[in-house]
Amino acid sequence: ESPKKQGLLYVGTDDGLIQISEDDGGSWTKVDGIKEVPSNTYVNQLLASMHDENVVYGAFNNHKNGDFKPYLFKSTNKGKSWVKITSGLPERGSVYTIAEDHKDPNLLFAGTEFGVFVTVDGGSNWLPLKGGLPTVAVRDIDIQREQNDLVLATFGRGFWVLDDYSALREINSDAKSKDAVFFNNRPGLTFIYDAKYGYSGKGFQGASFWTAKNPELGARFTFFVKDVPKTSKSKRQSAEKDARKNGTDVTYPSKEQLRKEAIEEAPYFIFVVKDDKGNEVKRFTKNAKSGVQTAIWDGKWSQFNVNSSKSPLSKAGSAYLALPGNYTVSLFLSANDKVTTLVENHAFELNVLNLNTLEVDASAVVTFQKELNNLSRVAAGTGKYYDDLVTRVNEAKAAARVSPNADMGALTTLSELEAELQEMGILLHGDKTLGKHQFEIEPSILDRVGLAAWSSYSNQNSSTDIQNKDYKIAEEGLREILSEMATINKKITAIEIILNMKGAPYLNMQLPRL
Repeated sequence: ESPKKQGLLYVGTDDGLIQISEDDGGSWTKVDGIKEVPSNTYVNQLLASMHDENVVYGAFNNHKNGDFKPYLFKSTNKGKSWVKITSGLPERGSVYTIAEDHKDPNLLFAGTEFGVFVTVDGGSNWLPLKGGLPTVAVRDIDIQREQNDLVLATFGRGFWVLDDYSALREINSDAKSKDAVFFNNRPGLTFIYDAKYGYSGKGFQGASFWTAKNPELGARFTFFVKDVPKTSKSKRQSAEKDARKNGTDVTYPSKEQLRKEAIEEAPYFIFVVKDDKGNEVKRFTKNAKSGVQTAIWDGKWSQFNVNSSKSPLSKAGSAYLALPGNYTVSLFLSANDKVTTLVENHAFELNVLNLNTLEVDASAVVTFQKELNNLSRVAAGTGKYYDDLVTRVNEAKAAARVSPNADMGALTTLSELEAELQEMGILLHGDKTLGKHQFEIEPSILDRVGLAAWSSYSNQNSSTDIQNKDYKIAEEGLREILSEMATINKKITAIEIILNMKGAPYLNMQLPRL
């Protein structure tokens, strides 16, 4: 029945007929023999438009006769005449179903033998809608209107849901003419997960306790990028594929080409999130590709701990929840040894679920967490620098022991520095020797920082007395240790320089002498 006009009914039959009634079934008009549709072709679905009472769509299926062509038609006069709308659909992909967006009459979805297709111009041109969907027959489509979710029923692989396709309404000639564009996104939502079962997910409940993953938290960005440069290797491989296809010779790459491919970095996107005052909140990266795609910011500030990964796509750590409010995101492309700006300051809103039962100054909470985040950065860096100092002392001692002409006094100095570092290690990491023998020991500086950060980031309350105490003790301890480290570094460096001059093996960034 037409959603626009009560009593306007359409019926499709298995022998290719369409019956139409405009008086609630009192009388019927038969439509027989639509042009380009073989006789007796199964009428798979009829869909009356929810925007225009004159518009109706028809999907026909003739695969039982060995005909797998797509038969999809549109009528703008209540079924009196029909126009074929299959441009872009697979030539051998039967059409099973069609769905119409509830806001944009030109946005349609078609379920075919080879997946789902979308058109933004009323059916003039269709494009495949992938997003991880396998090549599978889509037999039915429904739309969850409140969340703009596309729900697919497939043959043999269950249900698939495309979350919030609303950006497709904005794909027009103006958007396609730009190098890149962000589409409007609904407000992001973030909160702190409650680990009901111990840790995340099902915790310790065992394999028989089935749970599904929740959607990723935060702000989901949908954006379009017209073109992403290809790497030299991908260009070469594409040319080789064309050569094989055309029956021409495939030439072996030159030495220069292979060297270039070995050091070339694959293109990637950089996302920069800022608050309403222009302060950077988070940076994260993603593999670069062309077309419509999504990215998610989890609604948290960056964690500034040491990240030793050399990959540009190493996952950015997350610290504490950002405040609710207005934010912007900018998109950059790193390709061919250059970083270019694609889109600047796309505005969006972030909502934060507040589960506090007490009155809390949220901005004061974030201020403390920001200071704690910076202290975590310093603590992690100090721990890494401490490890480097220990390694340098050990290597210098080994060099002094075996290098001819090395000053024996250096071994004494290095042993003294080693003892200082051992005491420093107890402050930083705790007394592992006593702890191993069940002695009660003081919390280490890194333990205090880690516990304060973990307990603060996992809730939205004001800082506790214990958190404030741990912060103060850790900050004062780190200040003293950093001062001592500077002195130790000078002493080790002086010894390394002398050992290098005496012909010792390579030591800590000392340029070897010929």
